[in-house]
Amino acid sequence: MLNNISSIAGGVIDFQITSFDGEPFTVRTVVLVMLFLVLGYLFSKKLSSYVAEKLLPRFEVGDGEKASFRILIFYVTLVLWSIIVLNFANIPLTIFTFLGGMFAIGIGFGSKNIMNNFISGLIILLERPIRVGDTIEIEGKTGKITDIGARSTKILLRNNTDLIVPNSILLEKTVTNLTLSDKMIRSQLTITVEYDSDVEQVRTLLLQAADSISGVLKKPAPLVIVSDLGIFGIVFDVFIWTMQIPEISRAVVESKLRCSIYNLLNKNGIKFARTTKYSST
Repeated sequence: MLNNISSIAGGVIDFQITSFDGEPFTVRTVVLVMLFLVLGYLFSKKLSSYVAEKLLPRFEVGDGEKASFRILIFYVTLVLWSIIVLNFANIPLTIFTFLGGMFAIGIGFGSKNIMNNFISGLIILLERPIRVGDTIEIEGKTGKITDIGARSTKILLRNNTDLIVPNSILLEKTVTNLTLSDKMIRSQLTITVEYDSDVEQVRTLLLQAADSISGVLKKPAPLVIVSDLGIFGIVFDVFIWTMQIPEISRAVVESKLRCSIYNLLNKNGIKFARTTKYSST
């Protein structure tokens, strides 16, 4: 009985599916190829993580660059490993001419968006218009990029929720990268006071309020301008700069600045116009 089972199993394992250049392609070969491809996937993931976390920091590479290198190393290693495995199994690479045609048909029937997002992800990694760690604004939402994947990008919003954006959207839509050239973020607060206020006094008090807040950079220094002479009062814009910090921390800095402005102006008898709106960008 056991001999029969062993014989049947051996027959299944050695069953020839097809042949390439006279070499048999059996079920055993399929199993071994699949096993080595899985091992290659795990090896590629481990290698890319090791290079990004252990080797690149020695060259003072930033977090955004590390993430890009990690993904690129993963894909390059996986492709090279796959070529070696297929060559070991005597599977000619010309088979991909046929598979490529099948794959193109698959794209036409529903995989188009997946491939579009995958290619868009590679473009993002190579051109680097955005990087992991950057703070961006897209379609009215602002947040910090935490991961750039093969299909989508994760953005951590101010309310501590993750926004998942397909990579193709990041290339097709207008994206404002607040930290592309440097790690400073500018905030703008608009204040309107009544017309009988002393302009220079208000300007001095607004600068004093900005200088008193921890987290506001001294260089560039806070800036106050008269942006408009409105219907109901004199409009001031207060500009401050902070280093890249979590969105909730930035909101706290802006809140402290608003409180400081209110207390200083109120203490000095400066009255807000009834149409005053507080905003930040």
